Amino acid sequence: MAARLNLYHFWAIVFGLAFVPVAELEASDPPDSTQKTVHHLAWLFSHGEFHGHLRTYGMSTLHETGSEPVFALATGARFHYHTASFKGFSMGLGGVFTFRVAGTELGEKDEISGALPRFERQLFDVTDPENHYELDRLDELYLHWHHRGFEITGGRFVLNTPFVNQQDTRMKPYASQGIDLQWQLPKLRSWLQAGFLNHVSPRSTVSWYNIGESVGIYNTGFNPDGSQSNYAGNISSGGLGYLNLGHHWKGIRFDLWNYWFDRVSWSSYLQVTKAWSLGDKGWKLNAGVEGMAQFQLADGGNADPSKTYFPDQQVYLLGSRIGLEKESWNMSLNSLHAFGPGRFTFPTEWGREQFFATLSRGRMEGLGQFHSLSLRGQKHLHPDWTIGIDLGHLSAPDLNDFSVNKYQQMSYFQSNVDITWKFHQFLEGLELRFLYVHKRAYNADCPKARLYYQADYHHFNLIAQIHF
Repeated sequence: MAARLNLYHFWAIVFGLAFVPVAELEASDPPDSTQKTVHHLAWLFSHGEFHGHLRTYGMSTLHETGSEPVFALATGARFHYHTASFKGFSMGLGGVFTFRVAGTELGEKDEISGALPRFERQLFDVTDPENHYELDRLDELYLHWHHRGFEITGGRFVLNTPFVNQQDTRMKPYASQGIDLQWQLPKLRSWLQAGFLNHVSPRSTVSWYNIGESVGIYNTGFNPDGSQSNYAGNISSGGLGYLNLGHHWKGIRFDLWNYWFDRVSWSSYLQVTKAWSLGDKGWKLNAGVEGMAQFQLADGGNADPSKTYFPDQQVYLLGSRIGLEKESWNMSLNSLHAFGPGRFTFPTEWGREQFFATLSRGRMEGLGQFHSLSLRGQKHLHPDWTIGIDLGHLSAPDLNDFSVNKYQQMSYFQSNVDITWKFHQFLEGLELRFLYVHKRAYNADCPKARLYYQADYHHFNLIAQIHF
């Protein structure tokens, strides 16, 4: 049985530091450079760093299919504290809470589709639509040690990788528990990151789950034979291991990621990028390619085919990017294609895939043999104003070909408008963001029940944040 991090043991270690001699101990990297020694344990805490944000989020979706409009308004805050460092050791903790201010009833199913509201529930607790107030969660509680480019973190912490990441774009981000190691090798222009996770708390939830339990909390879709998937709560796995090897060579950046989902699947992802300067007028050309391969491990999570998460399949994805940028603006053309007989399968409960072609409110997880294109642009109209416009096209396989379409996702055209505005002077720290998303299905004959939150909708987001 895989060993699990016990938070009670964690706190025993922390409080055990109280028995360390506290008279004139040398500090390694205190935040206050004028203070060279640690006089007592309390000094480590009083000279730590505290930051966070207050967030109010309004969200609404209007459906062109005749479904009732949905609206939700939430407010809350996130806090993080990190102690000063002693001989490379430090400690961090952080949490988040949310309250429902107003909105439509999120626990009532839509009359046309029979489904619950999708996006608006993500502001609260997707596992309990009626829970509007008991929405606090301890996101971070960890020990950290660093020395000459080497870092190790253990406990609950923020993790950002291409497929397991924080994605702090709701009221509660994704959170991870385990151990993470990072090693910078500047002389070799290389870096290494490795880790193992035994628990996660998916975005828009308040509980922590072991790796196997977490899979299927959002949605399970269909098995390749068309039967309803039944893997939620039935996946046996010791945890998730990951390894990143990176290197710079002649201006080219290589990033290789491997994800070992114990007894379920192996995913390998490679990204290669390079930028060129075009003359002396500030123009730059950037380009990149990416590829991914996935294979089954053991029985894919369960010996019963109806309860397995990753079927016996092989999946390959290939993506590309080419873009131009100059000072205050940039634009890029991105593509992603899937090959092989299977479906791209990676738990959405752990983060959001970060392919070149990925757009806000758009996922490719669960699809195979698809083609995706996106044209993305961003312009800084003013030092404090930024507008981004994204256009995307997804060519999905047939709705009823479950071997390559896990969630019966349809082909669509997507357009996003994303505007941010940062304030100054008395309102320093305040930031407003407006995000508009529109999706239009290509199949005009698709049943209205299938369109609910998949396409033919207008989705509005207005977020006010105060950073401190």
